[in-house]
Amino acid sequence: MAQNARAHIAAFLFLAAALVIYFFPAIKAGALSAFDYNYAYPPFETIEPREIGNPLLSDQAIGGDAQKYYIGRSLREGRVPFWNPYIGLGTPFLAGGQSAVLFPPNLLFAVLPFGPASIAVAVIKLLLAGTGMYFLVWALLKNHLAALFAGVAFTFCGFNIVWLGHPHTNVSIWLPWLLLFTWQFFETKRRLYLLPYALVVAIQFFGGHIETSLHILSLTALLAIVLTFAKKVWLSFFLFVAASILGFLLAAPQLFPFIEYLLNSWTLVYRSAQVRTRYIPLPWLVPSIFPNIFGNPTWHSYWVHQPGAFNYNETVTGFPGTLSLLLAPLALFSKKWRRWGLGIILLIAAIILGLLGVPPFFTFLSKVPPFSWTLNKRLLLITSFLLVVLAAMALDWLVDLRASDFRRLWEKGRNWVGIHRRALFLGATALAVLLAVVLLSLFPEIRALGIKVAGKLTLNFQKGPKQAFLEFGFVFAAFIILAALKLKNLIGSKLLLVFIVIIALLNGFLYSWNYNPPFAGELFATTPEIEYVQQNAGYDRALIFGRGSLATIYEIYDPHNSDSLVYYPVYQFMDLAGAKNRLRELEVTFENKRFLDFLNVRYFAFQKEKEEDLHFAFEKGKEVDLPGLEKAFEGSSVDIYRNNNALARTFTVEKVIKVGSANEALKLLGSENSDLKNTVTVEGADDIEFEGLSQGRVSIQSLEPERVSLEASCPGACFVVMTDTNYPGWKAKVDGEETKIYKTDVAFRGVYIPEEGTHTVEFDFVPYSFWIGAVTSVLALMALLGLAFVPIKA
Repeated sequence: MAQNARAHIAAFLFLAAALVIYFFPAIKAGALSAFDYNYAYPPFETIEPREIGNPLLSDQAIGGDAQKYYIGRSLREGRVPFWNPYIGLGTPFLAGGQSAVLFPPNLLFAVLPFGPASIAVAVIKLLLAGTGMYFLVWALLKNHLAALFAGVAFTFCGFNIVWLGHPHTNVSIWLPWLLLFTWQFFETKRRLYLLPYALVVAIQFFGGHIETSLHILSLTALLAIVLTFAKKVWLSFFLFVAASILGFLLAAPQLFPFIEYLLNSWTLVYRSAQVRTRYIPLPWLVPSIFPNIFGNPTWHSYWVHQPGAFNYNETVTGFPGTLSLLLAPLALFSKKWRRWGLGIILLIAAIILGLLGVPPFFTFLSKVPPFSWTLNKRLLLITSFLLVVLAAMALDWLVDLRASDFRRLWEKGRNWVGIHRRALFLGATALAVLLAVVLLSLFPEIRALGIKVAGKLTLNFQKGPKQAFLEFGFVFAAFIILAALKLKNLIGSKLLLVFIVIIALLNGFLYSWNYNPPFAGELFATTPEIEYVQQNAGYDRALIFGRGSLATIYEIYDPHNSDSLVYYPVYQFMDLAGAKNRLRELEVTFENKRFLDFLNVRYFAFQKEKEEDLHFAFEKGKEVDLPGLEKAFEGSSVDIYRNNNALARTFTVEKVIKVGSANEALKLLGSENSDLKNTVTVEGADDIEFEGLSQGRVSIQSLEPERVSLEASCPGACFVVMTDTNYPGWKAKVDGEETKIYKTDVAFRGVYIPEEGTHTVEFDFVPYSFWIGAVTSVLALMALLGLAFVPIKA
């Protein structure tokens, strides 16, 4: 027992030391961040000329870092960040999920500066991944060094490296822990294991990437089903299902707001239409074996076969490490399979074959909710994970292999092939015919792809193939040499395993070094253009960033939204206003400027010279000649224009038109004769008539993320409009008395004040779904403790 404990501690320390070495450049620089991506674009490009560390991590640079920064700032201010008023006309921040507000490691952003916190969170995540894999494989094999190999391989597998700064890995790191506690529960029938299992179910939901949660929980459920039938433990299965449900309910403070947001989002409709008919496109198979074959974004040179789909992040997701690829097939010789049972062998084989692109499997899966709503190409995580497990199994078998055993296996193999040669011939023929049919159906793509691949490999990307083949060759040669030395009894089993672990670690370092780039210098630096807007805009909105999430850092109100979820009414209005790519791009044109006036966009940034820059999507290189705009500040790369025609963020109107639906409102708003300044549409106001409205004055007294205070001076009855998102949970009071918020112009807030005078209007965001979820979570925890500890009578 003590020996096992010492081995476990040694494995943990080895993984921790490896990660400290791996992230030493970031530790030396002070931060782990791709924010330097922004410094290549306006309005940052004059700050500090530098080479972008990894241009492929743009989503992390413009969105992920801003979310983490906002979490830290909000928690230091003593509040939970339920709402983000700075982007997308106001968005539910916690409910978005990918912000991962409740993910425990992210609390470090509240207690540490952003730079050290970014490094610490990365180390913690990968250490959890490796440690979990170590304990899972040790539970299966009782071989410490084989388990350590698996821990190293999973720590540095493609998925965990390329998605390290994204919420994907907040979830993927818990896969081995889920399987570990599932295995231990069914093996021992001790209900105590249901407690950590349910807690891990909850924590991975807090991680904020629901599709990865679906993928890892599906594998966990499959393992539980197979073990149930193999062991015929029906009561254990029902207890396991109960613990799974309680784990889901433990995460209710995150899941209930997320589900509410998802059901009210445009994203659900968008994702439902994205059904793939084939899983892994043919070109993807190559980088899953040779990750840098087509280059690497950190080299500033890699081939994009399908922009937006075929990129390094997606293709290398399936890379489990070269040794895992070499060792996994040898697992078929392991006698430990017999203890596990034929069912588990077939299960793992079926999953691997299915995920490697067998069309019927993926076609069926992609049409079954909720898989029909997710990006199932990232199921490559499951494939690479299983390959690592198989490799560890093979390694456990290999260390006990002697030269005589090897010769005996060779003879058995020859005899078996001789006996079954006819069946093998027929099987190979059938497989060849099937493969020919598939290839012929894809022949145009294959032919065109072959030409492209040949050209890229021979002309433009010589570094990629050279390094990729050298990496593979180094690992392959080292493995063969070590295996030969072992068969000759020149090295012992333990020494062989030690070398294998070191090679796996070097392999992980070589292909992924600095993929998540260190950042030296000032994070979130400002510019004169940004400072001008900060000092002059006040509560007014501004379009000065290419993507709106950056506005969160600088506390500037920007209509852009880079979040994964978009509130459907806001999407409907912004689509009318000319927004593109889920509100990520918003060009200023003569046709849509009246909508931007209505939305209180007071300041615009225009580039001085035309550039091919998709991330700064305003008019480029054109003379600014739009009504109401005047140059307010001349910058180095952009000029700031003030929009004198912009309405205030809150105002009163002379006329209210009652409509029965959002489509009716959109039709009225989209007509050329619509008067956005003096007339609004209102839904759900059948109980009141808005007559005799007067034009009053409204001013913002205070604007905090979850609370807004207005002062309205009304000469008579008036209707106050605020062009912020009218999302479920917002409540309004007039002079301390609760009043109804009317759905105004599809997406915004309207309050009716029937009496003249000066009134205080207050908006408060009360996310009932969160508080209901919090109560549910407490009750679920009590039930879980009962399930784990209270005796159950037969």
